[in-house]
Amino acid sequence: MAGAAPRVRYLAGFCCPLGGLAAGKPRVLCHEAEVFLSTGSELVYVYDQEGGLLTAAFRFPDQVWHLELLAPRRLLYALCARRGLYCLSLDHPGRSR
Repeated sequence: MAGAAPRVRYLAGFCCPLGGLAAGKPRVLCHEAEVFLSTGSELVYVYDQEGGLLTAAFRFPDQVWHLELLAPRRLLYALCARRGLYCLSLDHPGRSR
C-alpha cells in the first residue's frame, strides 16, 4: 500500500508529563471557542468559551485518565482506565453545534 496514509498514531505526541500520567487528574483543553473539561470521571464536558454554556457531554466506558485534542483534524483522544484509548471525531454529523 504505497502512498497510503498511516493508520496508527503514536502516543509520543501526547505530551505525557515526566513520570507518567496522573490517573484521574482534572484536565482542561481549550480550542477556538470550545473548552473541554475532564474531571477524572467517565464524563468529558464541552463548554462554549464565550457564553460559558455546556454544549456537549461525552460518556466514556471508564474513568478518563488523560485527554488530548488533535485540533487540525478535530479529534479528541481519551485514555480510559482498564478500557484503552478512544478517539472521538468532533465533526460527527449527528452532533449539533
